[in-house]
Parts: sequence; C-alpha cells; structure tokens
Amino acid sequence: MAMTTMPIFLKSSGKISECRLTNTERKGKKVRGIMEEIKFIAYESFCTIKIEDNIRDIREILMQCRKMAYNVQDTLNMYDCNSELFVLCKNYIPGRACKISDLLESFIRINLEVSRMTGGIFDFTVGRLKKNWNFITDTPEIPSDKTISVALNTIGYHNVHLDKNHKVIFDIPDILLDPGASGKGMALDLVTDYLRLKGVKHAMLDFGGQLSVIGGKKTGEPWKVGIRDPLNPSLIYEVKEVMDRSIATSSWYEHYFEKEGRIYSHVLDPVSGKPIVSNVKSATVIGESAAWADILSTVFVLLGKEKGVHFMEKISAEKGLDLSWSFC
Repeated sequence: MAMTTMPIFLKSSGKISECRLTNTERKGKKVRGIMEEIKFIAYESFCTIKIEDNIRDIREILMQCRKMAYNVQDTLNMYDCNSELFVLCKNYIPGRACKISDLLESFIRINLEVSRMTGGIFDFTVGRLKKNWNFITDTPEIPSDKTISVALNTIGYHNVHLDKNHKVIFDIPDILLDPGASGKGMALDLVTDYLRLKGVKHAMLDFGGQLSVIGGKKTGEPWKVGIRDPLNPSLIYEVKEVMDRSIATSSWYEHYFEKEGRIYSHVLDPVSGKPIVSNVKSATVIGESAAWADILSTVFVLLGKEKGVHFMEKISAEKGLDLSWSFC
C-alpha cells in the first residue's frame, strides 16, 4: 500500500490535457485572461505547467519544457537500462575517470555535498539497497539479511569523486546512484530557468507534488499551496503562500508497505540498510532552488525534528540559502 503526502496547488483543475487556452473566473466575475497549460506524465507522476502570460510561441515553449523534463527523467533514472546514470553505474571501472554530461555532474555534485554535510546520514549511493527493497512493486517483500549486507557493501558517498576535468571516479564496484531525492527538483530548476529566459513572469510548475512558481498570479496574488496531511491525504493541514519559490515535501509515509502489522518505509537508513523510524512524518522545505528544497526535505525526515532543525539552520547560514521549513 502506498500513501502520498505532497504539496498541491489549490483550486487547480483535475483535467488531463495537452495544451489549452482557458478563461479565468475570479470573485464571481469572468475576467478575460489567457492561461496556457500542459500536462504530461513523467517520474511516474502527473506533471503540470501553467503559464498566465500572453507571450509569443507559448505552445512551442511548453513543448520544449516537456522535452526538458523528459530529458532529466531519461538521464537520471536508476531503473531505465538506457539512462546515462544506469549505464554509468553498470559499466564504470573502479579508479578510472568517466566522462559524464553536465546534468549528471550537477546531480552528483549536489548529492555529494549534502551527503558530506550530513556525515552519510543521507547517502545517494543507496540505489542497490533501494532496488532490493523494491518499493515500486505491488507486492514488495522484505529482503534477507544477507541481501541487505551485500547491498551495504556498495554504499558510501566517500567512494564517489568528481575530478577537475568534470569526470567522475568510483573507488569500489557495484555502486548505484539513487536520484530519488533530487531528480524532480533538478528538472524543475532547469525548466523554470528556461521559462524565465523566455520572458515568463507568472507560472506554476507541479512535477508530481514538487512545485515551483514564477512570480505570483496574474492578479498580483501569491500562489496558494496546500500541504496534505501525511496520515490523511484527503485533508490539507497547512497552506503556504509563495512567489518566486520552490516547495518540496517528503514523508516516510510516501511509499511504504505493511507486513504483519509493521510499516516499512521507503526512506532507508544507509547504515542499517533498513527503513528509518523518524519522529518527523512529513517535512516541507521552501527555497529558491527546487533541487535544494527537494533534497533537503528528504534530509529533514532522515534527521528527525531536533537534528533536522539544526541542520537547516546550519546549511542556510553556510550556503547562504534563503530557506523556510515546517514539519509534522
């Protein structure tokens, strides 16, 4: 059984379509306005981009946004045998530098930095362990202690290095990088930057519950984002008003299964190889970068309340990140 806790844009349409023009209604009066929208499926999630600007070639721009999102998915995918990440991890030779794309390098760089800053409590080399737990199947099983032990031997961010020539080096065999904590965020950042470059000033992007907004709404109001209750996804326990921000929510209730009355979460401890037990059910992080918000919301759940707050304060100061956060 899977449960999702994620931000949602309030008063959004549930219709699935490609591109369309719509009229907006506000406060009982029909206001002539143009909103161009595209919806598609990526990262096993519904993705939506809405633009409230009347700019030239908007439909072509939206199609390019979708193409960019697909490119991130096709590059950073540990389940797709044709993805750059999968091919790299399958074919690398320990100790030998491997040429990688700018996108994959950026992914490795931010994940290495956060792994170091948490001392390995967050570790993006847990890919093989996560595959063994196989949370994406409808009938997951608890892996044996031997299987977990073998996977643990492939974990260790300190065995991954980026050299001065922008190549990656792995020290040990069988490492599989896990893009789950930052992939959507990286896609959002790339698409958002592209839209700003094209002159978009009012837009919202929702990639499976990881969100970014450009400016506010056309009316001048901020975008309103509802945070679902992790224990009851039909309820919204908090509303955030945001402009020019990205917002990400992580929860150990996002994907889990139950066996003999016990819950097994998809958030794994890279030391024990087993699901964590955290006193944070759900953590929301808001910042300028979707990639940072995405990865830090996962870190918060891993660390728990006290350590999570301390870490957020520390990284905000050290990195100069304008962050806000909440948790339950």
